[in-house]
This record gives sequence, C-alpha cells and structure tokens, in this order.
Amino acid sequence: MHEYLKNIIEFIRNFPCLSYWVIFFITLSESLAFIGLLIPGAVLMVGIGAVVSTGALSLKIVLLTAMAGAVTGDSLSYWLGRYYKNKLPSLWPFNRHPQLLERGKTFFHHYGGKSVFLARFVGPVRPVVPLVAGMFHMPPGKFTLINLTSAVGWAPAYILPGVLFGASLTLAAKVSVRLAILFFTVLSSLWFSFWLFRKIVRWLDQRIPDGEKRLTFTLVSILFVAALGCSAILWNVFLSEPLLRADHAVHFFMQAIRTPALDRFFLAWTELGDGVVNIPVGVAIFLVLVSRKCYRGAIFWFLALAGGAVLTQTVQLVVQMPKPVPYYESLSAWDFPGGHVVMAVVLYGFLSILLTRKFHRSWRWIPFWGAFLFFSGISFGRLYLGAHWLSDILVGLLLGVVWTMLVGISYLKSPFEAIPKHSLLVVAFLTLGCAGGWNIARQNSVEFEYYANREVVRNIKVDTWWQDGWDRLPAWRIDLGGEEKTPLTIQWAGRSSKLEEVLISKGWRKPDPSSLKAYLSMLAPDAAVNDLPVFPRFHNGRLEEIILVRDVPPERWVFRLWSTEFSLKPPGYSLFIGTVEAEGDRKVAHLITIPNALGRYQESLLEIKKELCGVFECFQTVRSSNLNGVKQAGDWQGEILLGMETHH
Repeated sequence: MHEYLKNIIEFIRNFPCLSYWVIFFITLSESLAFIGLLIPGAVLMVGIGAVVSTGALSLKIVLLTAMAGAVTGDSLSYWLGRYYKNKLPSLWPFNRHPQLLERGKTFFHHYGGKSVFLARFVGPVRPVVPLVAGMFHMPPGKFTLINLTSAVGWAPAYILPGVLFGASLTLAAKVSVRLAILFFTVLSSLWFSFWLFRKIVRWLDQRIPDGEKRLTFTLVSILFVAALGCSAILWNVFLSEPLLRADHAVHFFMQAIRTPALDRFFLAWTELGDGVVNIPVGVAIFLVLVSRKCYRGAIFWFLALAGGAVLTQTVQLVVQMPKPVPYYESLSAWDFPGGHVVMAVVLYGFLSILLTRKFHRSWRWIPFWGAFLFFSGISFGRLYLGAHWLSDILVGLLLGVVWTMLVGISYLKSPFEAIPKHSLLVVAFLTLGCAGGWNIARQNSVEFEYYANREVVRNIKVDTWWQDGWDRLPAWRIDLGGEEKTPLTIQWAGRSSKLEEVLISKGWRKPDPSSLKAYLSMLAPDAAVNDLPVFPRFHNGRLEEIILVRDVPPERWVFRLWSTEFSLKPPGYSLFIGTVEAEGDRKVAHLITIPNALGRYQESLLEIKKELCGVFECFQTVRSSNLNGVKQAGDWQGEILLGMETHH
C-alpha cells in the first residue's frame, strides 16, 4: 500500500500539467448538472489537498485550477438551464428522480440570488441550483458575479483542510508510516463508505422493494468483502513479513499503555466471551426456538455455533501459531484465529440475523450494530491483554463474518418463521447477564494475575554480545505497521540515565517540552528546524527511553534510544538500541514547516563515537546481515557503534 501511494505521488510529480487538468475536470464535473450528483466532491477535494501537502503540486496553481473548474461547471449548468427551461423535468435524471429538481427549486425560491453562493457549499443541491437559476432566467451578470465569488471561497475551504490533513499524516509518518497510511485509508474509506452507503440504500429501495431479498443481497455483499479481506490477511501472514512484524509491534505497544483500571475493564469484557458464557447463551436461545416450534431457526442456530467452533479448532490445528504469551496448554495454546473472537461474531452475528426479520427495515441495523460493538470490544480486549496477535484478531473477525453470512444466507432462503423477537432478546440478555456476571465474579481476580503484563527478559552473555551477538539484534526500526524504517546504528549496555548524562555534558540537550507554542511554530513557513518540535517514534511498539538533540545549523541531529528485551549477564546491564540522524526542515505548500529526516547518519555517528569512547568501553563495527530492502538507509552502509558502561 505504501509503495502504491508513493508511485502515485511520483507520477504526479513527473506529470504536473496532466494532474492540473485532471483537477480542473474533477471540479468542473463536481459542479456540473447531472454529473455532479454522482461525484463525491468533498472527498475528492480533500484528497487533492492531501496530495498538495506532499509537495507534488503547487498550492497556488491547484487553487486557481479548482476555482476555474468550479466556475466553468456552474456556468455550463446555468446555460443548460436557460436553454432547456421547462424541458428539464423530462430529462434524465429528473424524469426518474423529480425530487432532485424540486429540492433545487425550493432552495432557489427560499434564498433567491444568495442560493447560488450558498449552494456551492451544500452537497445535495450544489449541481442543481445553477441549473434552476438559468431555468428561472436569473440575470447572467448577477449569476457570474456570485459564481466567481463563491468559487473563490469554495476552493480554499475544501482544499486547505486536505493540505492540513496531509501535513498531519506526514507528521504521523515520523512515528509510523504505515500507521499514517492506515489512518488515512480508514478515514477516507469511512467517508467514502458513508457516501456510497446512502447511494446503495436508495438504489436498493428502488430496485429491491422486497425486504427479504434486500437483506439477502446485503449479507451476500458482506460475505464477499469479508472473504476478500480474510484471503488478503492469510496471504500476508504466510507469504509476507510486515504483518508478522506488526503483530509484535502492536503487542509491545499495547503492553506499554496498560493500566490496572483498563486491565480490569477489558478483562471483564473478554470474560463475557468465554465458553462458560457462550454455551449457556447458545443453549438458552436454542431452547426458546424449539419451545416456540421455530425448528428451522433452531437447526441453523446449532449449525452456526457448532460449525464456528469446529472451523476455529481446525484452522488452529492446521496453522499452529502460538499465542504471544503461553497462557494455555494443549489445543488452546494455538492462537490463529482467536477463538473468543470467532465465536463472539458467530453467536451474536447470527442472533442479529434471526432478529432482523422481525424488525422494521428502518431499524434493522440496530441488532447488527449492537453485535458489532459487543464483539469489537471483546476483540480489542484480547489484543489489549496480549492474549492474541493482531493478525489473529483480524482473521478471527473476518472468518467469523464469513461463516455467519454463509449460514445466514442459507437460513434466509428457508420459509419465513415467526421468530419470537422479544423472547429471544430477553433470554439472551438475562443469560448473558447471569452467566457473564457469574464468570466475572469467579474469574476476574484470578485472571487479573494470569493476564498480568509480563515483560519477557532474554539474557545474553557479554562476551557473546561483543563477539557477534550484536549482529542478531534488529538492524532497522520497526514501526507499528511492521515496516522496516531507519537504521539502528547504536547499541548500549548500561544505564540509560548515565548515557544521557554524559551526552548532555558533551553538548547535547533534551528537546523542548511539547507545547502549543512549539506546534504553532510549524505554521511559520520560514521557521528553522531548531524551532520545530521533536516527534516521538515507535520501535517495535516501544517509545524512546531517551531523545536528545544537537543543533548543527541549518539542521539538527536527533539521538533516540529504545529499550529491548535483552539483558547482559554478567554484569546485569539492560541492553538498549538506538539511532542518531540528521533532520532538516521541509516546507508544505509554503504554509507549514515540518521536520524532515535527511537520510544522513555517518557524520553524527562518528561524533557520538568520539564523545562516548573516551568515557565508556566501545568500538565501531559493520553489520553483515539484515541490510537489504530498505530505501531510507541514506548514507548508512551497516556501521554500528557498541557501547557499554564501565563496570566498577
């Protein structure tokens, strides 16, 4: 995904003229009658602004191009309205959706000439009002003046937030590139999905008036998407390393943010998904269905739960991926997929399908939304407690959805049954409350110690580390997305506080505390890099133990040190790993200044060596492994500095 986005940005850099023409036609189409009704203009404009933040396009030219496209689109709509006049109701799409034109007429009559300006910022009527203005013979001069004025305000209003958003992603990328891309992807996908969902719902209401068929179509669509997602994750797990590295990074990150209060909360939530709770809930619902003679529902209910359990155990036996921490023995020691997650999805997902036939179509989302919140809480709780890897949770969710949709679609094909909605809801809640409350009271204190945050320490002999053990430690910083980033050029054995004390005495300093003033300094386009805040970075889910800065105008050097799970025996020193790199400033659309890694490590590493080797035992060597595949290495050729606090 990261490489794909980089290729797009590189293409835009190489063909800027083509990109500006694309922007012109996007904004023209977004404002044009008929076509503008089909285009998610706000999403596209924010996306264009995000591209501008990368420096691939000029902000001034983009704003002018967007204004020109918007003015042209509204002008064409206006003249189409003047030409066709009363024929408009008979043209597509108004002959199929007359309410669109009526909405524009109402808006125009209510606001008069101001409607042309206001409609520019109101999505549902934006492409229609200029058409209506022409239809009702608004004077061309007046329309043109308002059209130009609104475009001047509209382009910055939609593009500048995208620039700021893109800049924020760039800053987030200093912590984790894939996390930033994931954030951007999720946010833009949610935005686009909401827009698309409204279109699909309207299309389904028109094309599939029958509620049963519409529900079946929805389940089939969910099944298709979940199957694709499950296949993609399985492909990554078995054939690629980034997701597996992300498993460890996210695991260590979760363990770092744990608190006793959150431990209690998420432990209680996950205990609601234990087998001793699921079985009574499943049996109780089965008995209600049988007692009400809903035999088909009872059979499919049994198939859903039994099949989900068998599917989970089968995949776990085939894959045999161990848990992050060996809480259990025998079959339960395998972790892929997470059994808690699969069964929570199947149990409450299929219950939602049973209930949804009895809900009015306007409220059918409620049981699905409730089920989603419940099993999402269980999933996050398992991840937070360190009981599962991230990949286990994702596959568990998707595998549970796939199985639930398959059984649900088969059930909906059977003749309609009068499912006792109220009885099922009451029994399910009462059984969950009683069995879950009993399980929490019985297990919470015991499992609180069982799931306690355990820091794994791996011992390594000093001689082994000095000889070649250092070469087995990571060569690259691993971000939360599992991506290998900047080289790790320093290994330190000893107290981090002692190393920090010596470096400060040699001219390094702690970065200024994060404050509103520091972040506001980025809004100055002429700010120097020394005035900018230093952003933290994750390595394998851990934040830095030490961050130090040295001002070397016109750049700065940043020293970072992270803890590891290794300890040297003897003398019992903790082993740290770090890097020192040069940073400069980067201008984003001539609006914002952000720190930017320059990819230079040699000079700063040599300076660190001079400062440490006179005080501590240290030497410089060169790595012989793990040097390939990362483009951010800059001038680094594998050099690494080993340092150890003098043992007294």
